[in-house]
Amino acid sequence: MNISNFTLKAQESVQQAFNIVNSKGQQAVECAHLLKGVMSQAESITGFLFGKLGIATASLEKRVEDLIDTYPKVSGGEPYISSSVSEAFRKANDHAAKMKDKFVSSEHLLLGILDTNDKTSDILKDFGVTTKALKE
Repeated sequence: MNISNFTLKAQESVQQAFNIVNSKGQQAVECAHLLKGVMSQAESITGFLFGKLGIATASLEKRVEDLIDTYPKVSGGEPYISSSVSEAFRKANDHAAKMKDKFVSSEHLLLGILDTNDKTSDILKDFGVTTKALKE
């Protein structure tokens, strides 16, 4: 996945996911890290989208944070992108292409995360986030 195809906000979200991994002493960047990165770097976008869906953002953030805390901690080693995040990136790219967008945006990253079989996707679905609702 070529991150130069990402909008600035999407790139900042990915960087924030890596920062979270480093701060937690973890190694694999998981979808929960990516979602938290998107929620912090594209706050106006996620706040608007989740607000329209009637989602309590603070509750969602808490569930994502709790999931992040379950990931193993390691010492040494470089952070890497997990297979679920690679899948989310591929699906985000597919959504961007279908929407005829030149760049992958934060919204596409949310759709990509939602399309994975990751626990983060399950959390989003538990809060009522659907592909159809996000696209609308």
